[in-house]
Amino acid sequence: MNTNTYLANPPGKSIEDWQNEFTYERTANSLGIFGFEPSSKDSSKLRILCFGDSFTQGVGAPEDSSWCASLEQNLNHLGVSNEVVNAGLSGSDPIYAGLFFREVLWNAYQPDVVIFALNITDPYEVIIRGGEERVQADGTVRYRDAPWWEPIYATSHLARKLSIYLGFNGYLFKDSAENLAESREIIKSSFLNTYNFILKVNPNIKMFVIMHPMKEELAENMALSPTLESYNIEAPIVAIDLLPLMTQKVKAEDVEVNTLYWTFDKHHNSKGYWMMGNLIAQELKPHLSAIEHSK
Repeated sequence: MNTNTYLANPPGKSIEDWQNEFTYERTANSLGIFGFEPSSKDSSKLRILCFGDSFTQGVGAPEDSSWCASLEQNLNHLGVSNEVVNAGLSGSDPIYAGLFFREVLWNAYQPDVVIFALNITDPYEVIIRGGEERVQADGTVRYRDAPWWEPIYATSHLARKLSIYLGFNGYLFKDSAENLAESREIIKSSFLNTYNFILKVNPNIKMFVIMHPMKEELAENMALSPTLESYNIEAPIVAIDLLPLMTQKVKAEDVEVNTLYWTFDKHHNSKGYWMMGNLIAQELKPHLSAIEHSK
């Protein structure tokens, strides 16, 4: 199946994004991600495959300063020999990530550990796009139908003001508890499908779901809806909430939250990604010891 189905880039595509705040450059590998090319595994190293959106891809920092790069360096420093594959893709969501893992990247990389990174934007993407049914049998993708009045919204300022007045957001749906609850269940179901797949192909793979905060959440030390807890992710999938960990670290080290994110773009800068990777490494290490000993 064409990897573009999962929002992967064309093989070899180069990205050059010249922002006012930073310069961002990447080149996709043969599978359309920005990790290293598939290769035979070094049995002395754990191979960790990381999924997520533009924060995982590392927008806002050099390639060697993404949280995936930081995770690899920090784990090595903690005595865990490893190599990290960055499979983060701008605009992706947990549904695309799970399908991409099961259909393409599992076989290509044969990882020991799989990490899915979440943030508060993911449920909103899933409300629009739907669950795994979005990918058709022929590999094409079909999202949920937009409201009938979308063309009017696109061309009329008055229609946009009216939609806001009626409680619709920029995604053209209402921020209702019912919509978000449905979206969370879709995401959780996809995680379970991935975990059940892992049980079939290699039950020794360890799966993690990590929730990372946006700038506003960390600045206020307040998780916005939906929280990681609301997904009710159960063992043996390991769920890690970075908000309290990052909050504790910025207080302990007297770090200004604004120094971890770009002011206007609001992605992390190198300093913020380094902190993410450092904290994830510390949380993962106890879980990885058993895998290391079994290799």
